[in-house]
Amino acid sequence: MWPTRRGQNTHYELHGQTGARWTVLDVFDDQKEAAAEAEKVFRSGNYRAVRVLRERFDRDSSEFNSLEVLFFGRKSKPSKYDDDELAVFCRKPADLYSSESRRVIARLLAPVLESWNSTPVELLHDPDLYNRLQGAGSNLLSAVQRLAIAQVRHTGEPVTERMRGNFALIDKAAAELRQVHAIGLPVIGDLRFVDVIETLAEAKNRSFLLACVLAVDLRQYPDGVAKVERLISLIRLDHPLWVLKSLDLFLSEQLTHRRLLRHLIPDEDLVTLLEHVAALSRGMLGDAASSTAVSMLDAFLRARLLPATRHVLVGHIRHELTVSQRLTGDDLQKEFAALARLGSGIGDLLDVDLPDRPLVDLLEGRMRRLLNPQTLGEYIVEGRNPADKLQRLIALEQHCLGDANRRLIANYMSPLIHDGANEAFWLEPLGAGYAGRMKLLARLQKRLLASNMQALHKSKLTGQLDRLCVRLMADSGVLKRVAHSQGAPFDKACRLLRMIVDGHFTEGEAHQLAEAISAAIWPIRIFLRPFFQRQKARNVMRPLGA
Repeated sequence: MWPTRRGQNTHYELHGQTGARWTVLDVFDDQKEAAAEAEKVFRSGNYRAVRVLRERFDRDSSEFNSLEVLFFGRKSKPSKYDDDELAVFCRKPADLYSSESRRVIARLLAPVLESWNSTPVELLHDPDLYNRLQGAGSNLLSAVQRLAIAQVRHTGEPVTERMRGNFALIDKAAAELRQVHAIGLPVIGDLRFVDVIETLAEAKNRSFLLACVLAVDLRQYPDGVAKVERLISLIRLDHPLWVLKSLDLFLSEQLTHRRLLRHLIPDEDLVTLLEHVAALSRGMLGDAASSTAVSMLDAFLRARLLPATRHVLVGHIRHELTVSQRLTGDDLQKEFAALARLGSGIGDLLDVDLPDRPLVDLLEGRMRRLLNPQTLGEYIVEGRNPADKLQRLIALEQHCLGDANRRLIANYMSPLIHDGANEAFWLEPLGAGYAGRMKLLARLQKRLLASNMQALHKSKLTGQLDRLCVRLMADSGVLKRVAHSQGAPFDKACRLLRMIVDGHFTEGEAHQLAEAISAAIWPIRIFLRPFFQRQKARNVMRPLGA
């Protein structure tokens, strides 16, 4: 007879919360009765929150599965120290082998697994590794404690009770694993790998047994590189799918160790490393492969045999683009140039593998985090004057991705040319006089016109530079001086046209004024008459053979 309340498979528990702990207040067979009592208890004001949990008995695991069906009150605000990603519940030993459980094991035991060059999938299939973990100080105890703390935030039970349940499950899984190994498994080396596959092919749990065989085989390899090379050497294009899945699982978990990538793809430059990782993930590394093993891995990925491995490689790129550490370690402009290079170099390779958030979104988000007041302030302050600062921002914008980021840069440009405090700088003669300052304004405007900023911001910035140039023209009287200078009208017009060509005038009103004065001094039809006369004479002489 199954151990249930009053012979039922389901019952409803009423819990009340005081502080951070939940207390069982009553148990019901009917959900409506439990809901009515929960509302009454909450109205009494004795508890800050009240909930009803449906407890359903699972005959396979001989345990109850909980589901919250009703809640009154305010949810507790999570602490920044809480880690709900660790709150994975395993009801039976088989649950330990799920991808979620392996992810949690990897986090909880990261230091020890890293130092052993091992992975969760090896730990779960090799009893020797588990025995080693039990004898390795308090690593296992600490991991189970952290897991229990995350779990009790959802269950409200005491931490010690939750730890006891976790240890019981782990011990049960370890006992089953030892039993499998005690029965005897084929050994790679004693048999060819294809013979091992054939031996296990008819077993119901063949994938589990093959994983145990692989875990034992990897014992003889001391480091991650050797293990990766061993796993790659076992892969063949004609292996059954269940075999390829097992090899892919072991290989992908080994490649989660980031330092391992540095050995397989030894690029000093992080940007180049990420480009090569992206190429490898699509099987397009080619001649850049540093070893025979990496070249083989590239070929298998090109054949789409290892989806889990590809996912891990893309995950490394995602990680590097979301951490706070810079890719280059250099100033902001070089960092933006590196990010833009990644966008153009690996965007087409990765967008298929990043359906939830394309690469360009990751790059834009990283740039957005860098465009904070402190970082931008440190970048701009290196400019000696408003012109230097504006040029630094223009150089930064060239590599910027995303309209929102460009708007932010434009907002930092605007005060440099619009604020009255900077006006004196722009209207002050430079070097040889006003001409130098006018040419500076024209150069800056030309760079802004060539930028990728939105039309509105571009128009405001370039328009202000044009207005400053017009004021300089008025203050210096450059057009009047040319118009009233000594010499023939043709020479005066040539002087103005030469100034236009040499970039003395900004696009807009300044350029139009210069053209208008030039046309007034020497109308275009008169200005071009000598050229027409020369062309006419040349056409007349050509038939004569001159």
